[in-house]
Amino acid sequence: MERNYLKFFLSSNLIFLLFYPYPLRKLKIKFHPEKEKRKVYFLKKAYSDIEDPLKVYENLKDFLSISDFEDSVKVLPIFLLAGIETKKIKLSDFEKYLKYINPEIRELLKIFENLYESFYENYNLKDTFLYFIYIINALNFKKNITLPYLKDEPELLYSYSLMKFNAGKIKESEKFIKKFLKKKKNFFNPLYDDALYLLALIERLKGNKNRELKILLKLKNDFPYTPYKNEIFLRLLSIYFEKENYKKIIELEEEISPFMERVIPYFYTAYVFEGKFGKAENLLKKINESKKRDSLRYMVIERLIKRKKYEYADFIAEEIENKEEKRFFDLLLKIFYLKGDEASLLDLYKKESEDEKKGEIAEILGNYYLKEGKLKESEKFYKIAYEKLKDDDILFSLLFVRLKSKKIKQDDFYRIFLNSARDTNLIKKVRKDYHFYLKEKDEFKQAERNLKELLKLKNDEDEIKFLIRELFEIERFVKNDTFFLNILKKYKKNKISGFAAYMALKYMIERNFPEEEIFSFISQFEIKEGDIYEDKITFLLANLYLKEEKTNEAKVLFKDLIKGEDSLSYKSLLMLGEIAIN
Repeated sequence: MERNYLKFFLSSNLIFLLFYPYPLRKLKIKFHPEKEKRKVYFLKKAYSDIEDPLKVYENLKDFLSISDFEDSVKVLPIFLLAGIETKKIKLSDFEKYLKYINPEIRELLKIFENLYESFYENYNLKDTFLYFIYIINALNFKKNITLPYLKDEPELLYSYSLMKFNAGKIKESEKFIKKFLKKKKNFFNPLYDDALYLLALIERLKGNKNRELKILLKLKNDFPYTPYKNEIFLRLLSIYFEKENYKKIIELEEEISPFMERVIPYFYTAYVFEGKFGKAENLLKKINESKKRDSLRYMVIERLIKRKKYEYADFIAEEIENKEEKRFFDLLLKIFYLKGDEASLLDLYKKESEDEKKGEIAEILGNYYLKEGKLKESEKFYKIAYEKLKDDDILFSLLFVRLKSKKIKQDDFYRIFLNSARDTNLIKKVRKDYHFYLKEKDEFKQAERNLKELLKLKNDEDEIKFLIRELFEIERFVKNDTFFLNILKKYKKNKISGFAAYMALKYMIERNFPEEEIFSFISQFEIKEGDIYEDKITFLLANLYLKEEKTNEAKVLFKDLIKGEDSLSYKSLLMLGEIAIN
């Protein structure tokens, strides 16, 4: 009879057994043909022997061997917990099944395994197994975990806090770890430094660097042999580096000396900022590659420049080993300019034989003399720079100096630049400035020509809309209807067709075009349903009908626009009110 049952069991559960890791075992109880009753029996046995992890493990193993996937997932956490406790299993063997378990329970199981492997290999914690079962059940049934029940057991408080931290629930994690740290007796618990380090991580995530720093210093001073020692020092260096507290970095030198090679950038920077250049360069000797040494020097120089320590930056620049790099040349120009070192710049200019570099030095000298208000010298070097580099930015600077020296007029400035420049972005910027200059002078015809040239350049949608609006204002004075409407017609089938149609309608109504001509022109535009200008066009058309004394048609359009509390709905209501009164 038993043999027949096993044959039935194997055939009906073959697929499940292929994918589940629990081996079939012979039943130790009297045979019962109903699987559900056998499952209940194993489950009751497991929970009746809940204080004996081995019995829990064996009974749940039997339960799992005859359970479907849904029931297995519910029982799996307790089975794994018992297996870890009895050292029968490792979580890593069940990795592919853990994804079906509540994330917090998953973290709790990892913590439980870690506790025993790392801290309590030969030490039995009273009730720990039962406490973990209690927490798992509470999480499964979404019940609150009450601290009184846990009896403030330090290991459980720490474990639950770590579980919450790993699950991303920082506030809950902080609550439990602070309860752990609050008890003075826990200072002698082997987990105390772990708890402090966890609290430091929490403060870091909360952005409380000062509190984090205080905790890290306590760990450093009170727990010199903590396994987190290296992480603590690295984090201290990082915080002091961010705060630019270089003296504090140097104070850590002796304690960090065993792994100094890992933190050279911190100490090199600190020595340089404190003016200890000899020590800084000696430290760099620990780095074998010159490329890496120079890379660190460049990094520190940029930091020095940011803090306006130009003399220090100049000193470190002299230590750079590969002075043939273009990067070094650019850096030197930058330092000399920021230092206001005219003599060094002129000396560099005289010695340089390469045209391109000579042009770059000339541009920097032009910038320097302009800053100093020496316009004659500035113009001289900008002219040399432009002749050698043909750069539009330099041309702009050269013309600006001539304008400031009153050698040319504002109109000449724009004319010469726009006739010579090739840089599209710079041309666009200058033409926009030119537009406002022309508008201010009421030179509308010239402004129209300038806008036409601007529209020929590559513009995004917002830029095109801006230019068309400006052209609309200009055409009120120039009244070049054909030109303006032809510009708008170019956009009748693209993304801004709704906007173009709206501007055309507004313009034609203002200019008193005949109704038939307006409808004929607007009908060419493809306006997509839901276009933001659709309602605005409808409102203008309603007003057009009203102007033409077609009241019924106007009322229909106004009513269509009453949709909510937007401004067009409000205006349409007012218009309907006026129609009713009149």
